[in-house]
Amino acid sequence: MISISKADELKKVIDSVSSFISEANLRFNEQGISLKAVDQSQIALVDFLIPKKSFEIFKIEPCLLGINLEELNKVLQRINPTDKIELNLREGFFEINILDEMKRKFTLPLIDVNETELELPKVKYDFELTIPARLLKESLKDAGLFSSSVLLKVKQNKLIIEAEGTQGNIRALINPLSDSKFNSTKELEAKFSLSFLSSIFKACDLNHNVKIGLKADSPIRIEFLIDQTILVFYLAHMIL
Repeated sequence: MISISKADELKKVIDSVSSFISEANLRFNEQGISLKAVDQSQIALVDFLIPKKSFEIFKIEPCLLGINLEELNKVLQRINPTDKIELNLREGFFEINILDEMKRKFTLPLIDVNETELELPKVKYDFELTIPARLLKESLKDAGLFSSSVLLKVKQNKLIIEAEGTQGNIRALINPLSDSKFNSTKELEAKFSLSFLSSIFKACDLNHNVKIGLKADSPIRIEFLIDQTILVFYLAHMIL
């Protein structure tokens, strides 16, 4: 049995991932609950671990469970952030018990998800930037007014976000925080899907910071915290 006094952490993590990964294997072991999966289009890869310390009770044999994340997200969206929940595995089903003023039990069938062991990209990034999440999210909203893609540039130690369409264009300039690393003096341009970026940042707290790794002709690396969970995303670039 797994018990969580506040379901907000699990709720936000699954909401962020299920936007583009519909089915995946969740791994339960002595470290916590983890997932490493790639979307069907092979554009985005996610890696996270909800640590054992996030749970009040964590009694489960190590196992790998195939779950429909979209259906799990629908259930978790019915939970208030402060609700206590219990997770159980029962004869091929994943059980979610919500313990508030009204006790509710949702049951989802386990599924077979065939996937090969994924290796994370090994990239030495030219630019490792720390950016306030609120600035990134506002810039992406601005970009969505005109385009379905966004151009990220690094120039003179600044991050530039641009989007252009038939109705207009937007250019935002952001000064990275002091712990950013500029491992190259070259300028960089890389284009990415706006819908994927928006989905990735959806659950990111406005008051948190986001770490971004950028290198020409390489996937962007995005990392941020949701409570005690570190989410890492890799997103392939588009052709300029």
